[in-house]
Amino acid sequence: MKRLCALLLILVCFLGISACKKSGEDKVFTSYVPPKTAAVNEDIQVDETNHITIVDTKTITPNPDKPDEKILIVTYDWKNGSGSQKVTHGSFLMTAKQDGVALQPNLKHVDDKFKLVKPIQGGETLKGIQQGFVLLSDNDVTLSIKGNMLVVFDNGVPKGSYPVEVSVAVN
Repeated sequence: MKRLCALLLILVCFLGISACKKSGEDKVFTSYVPPKTAAVNEDIQVDETNHITIVDTKTITPNPDKPDEKILIVTYDWKNGSGSQKVTHGSFLMTAKQDGVALQPNLKHVDDKFKLVKPIQGGETLKGIQQGFVLLSDNDVTLSIKGNMLVVFDNGVPKGSYPVEVSVAVN
């Protein structure tokens, strides 16, 4: 009986090891690698399924009595390239920096806040989404747009994902 158990154990181990045999070629993982920088009016693919096009930026002074308090309004289009219905939240994140400092978001002066949470089907584009940011100065602003991927594979090497940066002049 011991011989039979030993023989079965050896057979199971042999089959397990042979099933793990490599076919001679190593598996190389790949993914979409977004660009580091982009420009206004450019189709920016931020991950495997999300495309952003910044179509306009404008600076407003909401309170004429406080001319130093300015808001940057960024207008963009978003294409949901996935196969399912999505909203902007969870698909990508847009933030802004000026002089190395993160800008506070401000939605008080955008045309339609509800576009930020409007669901669209895969393959559709939602046009005219707006986000506002409180400016600190008249210097250029760097927008950072990060897709929903946590890791990208660059030449088979896993790396942390990163945002695409877009430089915007304050007008």
